Amino acid sequence: MKKVLALLWALTGPAYAADSWHIGTNNLFIEGYMANQGVTCATGLQCPSNTGNISLSRIDTLLNDWRGSTTGHIGMYREIVTVAHLAPTSVTDSTNWSYIDAVLDKYEGGNLYLIFTPGNPLPSAADPYASNKNGQCWVSSNSTNETTAKNYIAWSVGNYLAHYAGRGAAYATWMQDRLITEGFNEFDAIGNDVTNCVVGAANSPANNADITNGIAYVLNVNSVTVLKQSMASIVLGNYTGPMSGCTMPNCTVNEYFQYYVKDYYTNFGGGAPNIHGYAFGTEADIKSKVEGIASAACTGAGTTHCASMIYGEMGWNLNVPAQTCSGTPLLPSDTIYEDIAADTTLQGNLWAQLFWIGSQVNGAGTGDDTHCSWGFITDSSDNKLTPGNNLRTWLETH
Repeated sequence: MKKVLALLWALTGPAYAADSWHIGTNNLFIEGYMANQGVTCATGLQCPSNTGNISLSRIDTLLNDWRGSTTGHIGMYREIVTVAHLAPTSVTDSTNWSYIDAVLDKYEGGNLYLIFTPGNPLPSAADPYASNKNGQCWVSSNSTNETTAKNYIAWSVGNYLAHYAGRGAAYATWMQDRLITEGFNEFDAIGNDVTNCVVGAANSPANNADITNGIAYVLNVNSVTVLKQSMASIVLGNYTGPMSGCTMPNCTVNEYFQYYVKDYYTNFGGGAPNIHGYAFGTEADIKSKVEGIASAACTGAGTTHCASMIYGEMGWNLNVPAQTCSGTPLLPSDTIYEDIAADTTLQGNLWAQLFWIGSQVNGAGTGDDTHCSWGFITDSSDNKLTPGNNLRTWLETH
């Protein structure tokens, strides 16, 4: 089956865009808008606590501000949609599709690039074991429903995107020119901090390939064309199985990314590499770490795949005095965003890099998840933070 799927990628995989490098940011607008409309997480499931509550008009304001009047502004974004909201009771459950439509329409209307990413939690219909673990533990050595869960994710994503493309030619064209699908959010970290979720080697490169190829298969069955597809992102999570070059926990950070990505393609994985990585310390420390992760993953991916690589989440705690958060500033300078954007090492290894996160989400979650320490601007006003302004200014001329 894997070889058939690999052939399918070769025959029908979307061509890469002529442009070769993008700067973008993550948003949680879909989940935030559903919260605004009263959509809640099913009993027993653990939905993200960092999405906040945001209206369509506010989303419109933010996207209009960020994209500006020229293509030099931020033109690429990433949204994570929980599978529990995408398909609450079955892979054809359209209960929440209208909310997702409304937010995607904002990206389509601005002709913006978007990475569409399914994420935890999963509903009980996908895997009863996972729902017993707050929907967070569906890839597990003590779950007997992993294949069912992977199929549920693939068909949920494919069925929804078939619906969106079917709304009209303009939507289908935008998807073909601007939409990127991701296998799953931080696949190698599934089960982190979940009591008695014994993951072991279940979130392996081979299983990552299965879920990503599954989405490719369903999109093909539904005759849906997108610009690009990517592997389920990895973030140095809790995978403890063997890889071709080392075995955790005895791998360095860079070795982990190199060999996980390498083994993903060895196991007939399709689409673009997709990595996440955060860094703290001085600006030199931050640059060294994110460059190292990107270069290692590029080595593992090989030249062809490296040309399409996505660094889907890149971030650092932005606790600066200009914001209302307490604490010691961790950011070395207000130029960090533009300096990372201008990093030629990263540019040489990536097709796209996306910062975490565009908008602070005030009052959501606890600890770092309040997002009072992350983002270009506050969610309650158009107050521009200096790092975001510097990035915008830089992008206007590059």
